[in-house]
Amino acid sequence: MLVGEHVLGAVDAPGRYATFVQQAEKVRGGEIGRPPSDDVIAGIAASNGWAGLIINGAVRDVVAMATIGIGIKALGSNPHKTTTTGVGQRDIPVSFGSATFTPASEIYCDEDGIVTRARR
Repeated sequence: MLVGEHVLGAVDAPGRYATFVQQAEKVRGGEIGRPPSDDVIAGIAASNGWAGLIINGAVRDVVAMATIGIGIKALGSNPHKTTTTGVGQRDIPVSFGSATFTPASEIYCDEDGIVTRARR
């Protein structure tokens, strides 16, 4: 698992069936902000062997993303253009909701949610 902020810089590298976890643009007053991920980024991730993307924020192009062979979890969708600053940190703990994701975490997802636990 890779945790951090910059999606494209991470998923452009071999994923080895790992999951990328991202703390996206901060959620403000019911708005989840501009999406950091779209179908193009999901396609790059899938072609590089990533198992999934977990975004604490929005994504866009969800219909196209559903056709890509990669698991994707996000807070919702937003039609605005994907934004990226090219800035981020890798292999750091990321916390949102009641979960903390670390590079050593195991992640289990299905349609109902996400569970994380320390690797055994």
